[in-house]
Amino acid sequence: MATRLRRGQAFIELAMGMFVLALVLAALFSFADVIIGSLDTQRDLRSEAGRDALLGSGADGDFASASAKGEVEIEPFAARYLFGSRTVEIGESVHIPKTGIVR
Repeated sequence: MATRLRRGQAFIELAMGMFVLALVLAALFSFADVIIGSLDTQRDLRSEAGRDALLGSGADGDFASASAKGEVEIEPFAARYLFGSRTVEIGESVHIPKTGIVR
């Protein structure tokens, strides 16, 4: 008699487990998207600040600085169940000492 009442339990546990697995995978993939967007922004900023650092002189410990803010778009499933919004904001800043010959 007890087995008749528990026939659907395995199916419910499977459904809950699959949902949790989907959440974990969505979090991993979304994290990868955010990291890639952040690294792209950092690369662009380092390039911009690096040019300024090479063109300036290194007197008085000056720094070439650049900063930017951006957004990374997240998949709808992760946005709905994990982040609460469709985009994640990222902000980066770079400070590179100026190089050159000081006279």
